[in-house]
Amino acid sequence: MDVYVAHSPAGTSVKNLVHWSQVYHKNRFQAYDYGTKEKNMEKYNQVTPPIYKIEDIKIPIALWTGGEDLFVNSRDFKALKLQISNLIYHQHIPEWQHLDYIWGLDATERMYMDIIKIMKRYQ
Repeated sequence: MDVYVAHSPAGTSVKNLVHWSQVYHKNRFQAYDYGTKEKNMEKYNQVTPPIYKIEDIKIPIALWTGGEDLFVNSRDFKALKLQISNLIYHQHIPEWQHLDYIWGLDATERMYMDIIKIMKRYQ
């Protein structure tokens, strides 16, 4: 585990971390805020970042949640779930934390095999 943590946040950019912080602090699931009306206008043709309209997503969506996840709490998940119009699968794993989706020793059995089955069903 020390090796993994020593290389975090590998696999993501500083811009992505800033975006996550913006979403958290503004409590809105929106595109990246470039900080000025001018830059947002240049990127989005509007002065504020557009809100992501989850309810407009038409593809089948499967979700996994962990009961010990410090980054995604049950209140936020419930709010997200209400917005999803095509939720085809949800699995809650009470003892999982946020990184168990990637590094969990039981991730293959508890999630990855289900992902493969779902992808085959909806290909």
